[in-house]
Amino acid sequence: MAYRHQLGVFDPKFKSNQQRRELEDMLGEWYGKEFAASEITSRTNGVRKLSTLLDDLLEKKLNDQTRQLMLLRGEWESLIGPPLNKFLYLVNIQDNELVLEVSHPAFLIELRKKSSAESLLNRIKSRYPDLPADGVKFMPAGQVERSR
Repeated sequence: MAYRHQLGVFDPKFKSNQQRRELEDMLGEWYGKEFAASEITSRTNGVRKLSTLLDDLLEKKLNDQTRQLMLLRGEWESLIGPPLNKFLYLVNIQDNELVLEVSHPAFLIELRKKSSAESLLNRIKSRYPDLPADGVKFMPAGQVERSR
């Protein structure tokens, strides 16, 4: 029951805070009632951002290549720049090649030229030198199953 009988009001956290109340009663005997709550708080772990916890979890669970791919996708638009960022999507890193999906045939023709591909790869490798890619493979849009 989530009622505080002595006050006659509904308190939804009454049951979940029962352990803390019991601990405060016990510490109140030792430190005094006015210092019991501060003793509990001083021994509690500090607050951490959820994003920090998720970053730690992902770092433990993902391999290096997947982490690099996620970072690269996050910065993709600023790294590639307009107008290519509207027509070029990073799909994967496969067999030491960046697999890129191109959604416009004119860009696909231009990017498949050796000088364009090397220029694009050099731009990416300048920001991510440890990226395990030695080449670029361009695919027309719709041919590759991509995960977002």
